[in-house]
Amino acid sequence: MPLRINEQIPAGTRLKTVAGEDIKVLELISAEGGQGDVYKVSWKGGNYALKWYNRDGTYQQCTKDTQKWGCPKNVDQQANLDVVGSAQYDTICNLVRTPNPDPLSFKLPLVVVTEKGAVSKEDEKRKEMLFGYMMELLPDDHFEMKDFLRSSDDPRQKTFASFHAMIWAGMNIVAAIRTLHLKGMSYKDLKPDNIAINPETGHVWMIDCDNISVDGKSCTVNGTRGYMAPEIVRSGFRLAPNIQSDQFSLAIVLFRLFYMDHPMEGKLWKKFPLITEDVEDELYCIHPIYNMNPQDKRNRPDKTYAPNVERRMAILPDVLREGFERTFINGIYNIHGRTPENSWLHILAKARDQLVFLDPACKDDRVVRFNVKEKIPAGCLRMTIGKGGHELALYPMQSIFKDIISGDVGEYNIRIGRAGISKGTIIIQNLSGHPWEVYDPVAKKIGTVADNRWFRVLPGTQIQFDAVRKVIGKVDDPCR
Repeated sequence: MPLRINEQIPAGTRLKTVAGEDIKVLELISAEGGQGDVYKVSWKGGNYALKWYNRDGTYQQCTKDTQKWGCPKNVDQQANLDVVGSAQYDTICNLVRTPNPDPLSFKLPLVVVTEKGAVSKEDEKRKEMLFGYMMELLPDDHFEMKDFLRSSDDPRQKTFASFHAMIWAGMNIVAAIRTLHLKGMSYKDLKPDNIAINPETGHVWMIDCDNISVDGKSCTVNGTRGYMAPEIVRSGFRLAPNIQSDQFSLAIVLFRLFYMDHPMEGKLWKKFPLITEDVEDELYCIHPIYNMNPQDKRNRPDKTYAPNVERRMAILPDVLREGFERTFINGIYNIHGRTPENSWLHILAKARDQLVFLDPACKDDRVVRFNVKEKIPAGCLRMTIGKGGHELALYPMQSIFKDIISGDVGEYNIRIGRAGISKGTIIIQNLSGHPWEVYDPVAKKIGTVADNRWFRVLPGTQIQFDAVRKVIGKVDDPCR
């Protein structure tokens, strides 16, 4: 019996790739997607995930209310945008032929799947057949970001093992999107449902990557409410998502990663007894007010809307706010005023280097605020690196990463040094692959520390990490 739209595929059903290879459907993984269902399938002796497009739906363009709030008046009330019958098939075919921009971050479509295999030119032209694509299964130790946003009384809630893992997740998300944008492509529907995270390490997989394309190419999505950029909604959904809209969505994803709640939700939402799609468009995009805007307090978080934001801001690095204020204040009406990926990686590197582990097992960690001396862990030193004055909290189990020395944000995950402790004194191991010149304030002389060697660090120690660029780290006691 032919498969039908809005119906699930029974277990045991046989499908084919467009190359004629057999696929067996094993079980349903998820039926929560807006475009289709996801199944576990068997192919070539291994197990994979199949996303099967079988949704029949529409998206709202511009109603009378949204016209009143600023949408163009010359757009249709509603437009059909079913995946079946749209340009989605062409998008998937292009993605299958596209080299993966980062095989360690993206699970891109591997092959197109239909009921009978090869697609005739007539069917391809009509775009009426049901189809899907296969991708690698998600590892068992990764969970969708939406599970990290669940309430504490929800048994499905996932939590990070440490603040370090949370910051690393943010850096990995930004780095993945940066790689995509550098190739002229955009994600177009960035949201927590499309990101999977390892709560122990912060490693990230970008999943549901079926709308990625080069900017300017046809696109079958506008994004998802709550994550769409303002200009998409204000255009009556006529503007296609692009790199700049990705940057807005990225900021919302990061805000929720760190603070759980939505940056545009707050007291203003109480004025609307019924939250309709039109109300969401108004408050998320048409006239949004950032709930932590330092110049506008009308939409501050409360116990109902965004109750976690202020509490989490008090325990996470203050530097994170820089990127959000730029995007959610300057970038609301100016698409070029948003925090780009390179700036996010600079900000997140500062946050990363303010964190220290308080235990050898690397489970208990804390943000070190050098301006609050009474909360600095005993024995913690401060290293100020380079002309920009990048501050690193120097404590046992701390790492030094190459991006701070080289200036290349893409090297954010390359460790070139680590700190330990010996006889009550902090020591550092050179892991850079080349010697460092180190000034010893006790001996009052400069010595060479070879790769893989340890040396002690005291207030007054200076380390020349890069002799060519003259990058120097200066150590002091922040409590004095």
